[in-house]
Amino acid sequence: MFCYRHPKVETFLRCQKCERPICTDCSRVSVVGSRCPECATNKSSPLFQVGADRLALGALAGVSSSFAIGWLLFFLSGLGFFLIWGGLLGGGAVGEAVLRTIRRKRGSKVEIMTGVSALVGMVLAFCAWYGTRAGGMDPEAMLGFLHMRPYSLVAAGIVIFSAVSRVRFF
Repeated sequence: MFCYRHPKVETFLRCQKCERPICTDCSRVSVVGSRCPECATNKSSPLFQVGADRLALGALAGVSSSFAIGWLLFFLSGLGFFLIWGGLLGGGAVGEAVLRTIRRKRGSKVEIMTGVSALVGMVLAFCAWYGTRAGGMDPEAMLGFLHMRPYSLVAAGIVIFSAVSRVRFF
């Protein structure tokens, strides 16, 4: 029997998952035994395979939940330092909403989608909240507001970070 990747190398070792013959150079030691390089990666796991329809639903859940959290945080922007705790809790809620929508799938696509959707939701929440509060969308006045209350911006960043951290697979 010869290794499927190295046809000139004789072996008696087989992958524990797909049963293909592998040599000692190709084998990857895992908890269940030796595996070939393709079976040893996490990308072959169904946990990391997310369909486009589920990603779109997850993005919608991320944008809508981060919009609601962002609206609440900008409404409570006078609390100062306590917004950081709100950002931590709100980001966890955004990440959990995304995870429940995509059926607890993980991976880099899910992390990127969660970060982008949380960012978009926070920006939309700030624009909507400021537009109703000030009656207009003057960019200079919006930057002035963020300059006067920097904890709002820090809390928005923490929401994004915490949401991505919630969907990460350790």
